[in-house]
Amino acid sequence: MDRHASRFMVLLIDFDQREDRLNAIMDSVPERLRKRVFILGTWSEPERLRQSLGAPYEAIGLELARERCSSPAL
Repeated sequence: MDRHASRFMVLLIDFDQREDRLNAIMDSVPERLRKRVFILGTWSEPERLRQSLGAPYEAIGLELARERCSSPAL
């Protein structure tokens, strides 16, 4: 990601009903990359998330990246 400044990463996480899981994952992402890393997750069973949104994981990730890029916070 350092070589490609326009690259984003979407991580699909099954939190396994663990409240500390999000912080543990974000702590493993280098600070300089955190604005370009999205964590999409479910409390359990990520397949149900995909089904409820009616889209493949790639499409979900692309939409999140598009929304983030158009956000005035960037």
